[in-house]
Amino acid sequence: MKVPKGVGQMAEVQFVGPFEEWEVVVDGWTVPYLTCRPLPGGGVSLLIEKRYRLRLDEDEAERFLPFIANAIAVALGYSGHPQRDWDEPRAGHRMHKISPLLLGAAGGPGPVAGPIEQSQS
Repeated sequence: MKVPKGVGQMAEVQFVGPFEEWEVVVDGWTVPYLTCRPLPGGGVSLLIEKRYRLRLDEDEAERFLPFIANAIAVALGYSGHPQRDWDEPRAGHRMHKISPLLLGAAGGPGPVAGPIEQSQS
């Protein structure tokens, strides 16, 4: 199918599918960016962010998926994947500013007076 793209141009649009994917649910909450397919004979094939595929047996999946769910939640700015009894996801804590430790004028730890100069070599 061709649709207008811009002045005098047409973009090609395709409808690809259907795909059979399952949502991954941990403690009653769907894990974003994570889908799966059951494998014949047991196990699961995970698809992370529609880019990375990982095959796990059932025992590995049971142990690994809560960790992945928490990692994704933290990466999205939450404190972790919601627990079963939470009403909603909880916002994460702000990261503390990291202050550099600089050597003072006498060579010991302490603040440096004035701006840090870059060497011109």
